[in-house]
Amino acid sequence: MAVGSREAGAVVRRALEGFDVIVLHETYGLNTVDTCLRLLPTLLILDVALPDISGWQVVERIRQAEPG
Repeated sequence: MAVGSREAGAVVRRALEGFDVIVLHETYGLNTVDTCLRLLPTLLILDVALPDISGWQVVERIRQAEPG
């Protein structure tokens, strides 16, 4: 997940407890792009208001980096 605050990240993490998932939290959009391209997650929970780039820019960068 990429959310701009630790508090919001903790809320999402608690909401996902009990599900068979691995939760990673990034606060910055550029780190999120790098992590997604490296780990290829099945699901991305994304805040549109991140400290460095918008969530929309994160999605666009991931899409541009995907092959084909």
